[in-house]
Amino acid sequence: MVRPRGGPAALAFVDLGPGQREGDGQAFTFEDADTLLLYTDGIIEARSPDGAFYPLAERVAPSTSSGPEALLHHIRADLLAHVGGQLNDDATAVAIQRSPKLDPGHQLKKIVDISSPDHAD
Repeated sequence: MVRPRGGPAALAFVDLGPGQREGDGQAFTFEDADTLLLYTDGIIEARSPDGAFYPLAERVAPSTSSGPEALLHHIRADLLAHVGGQLNDDATAVAIQRSPKLDPGHQLKKIVDISSPDHAD
């Protein structure tokens, strides 16, 4: 979880890997402008030519204010630079950013049931 609250981003890591049991996780509040970053071990286990693991927490923190797409582009470019251009494992990341709450005037006015044949609006 990346929280850009007026200063350096706060990072919280939660292991969702195999072997996790119900109740092992941590609860958190997904607040406005927070970004949830999900990634595979191929990212954090990627090694530089001298054998250093990719330091995701250090590299993500400065790049959180530009939105989820820019964050993913930054991680990809930085990860490839870290490993010298080619990964030896699969690497996947998904960034989800919570949009700010809408003003009452911007709330959804009509719910359309798309499963109904009568939804031609």
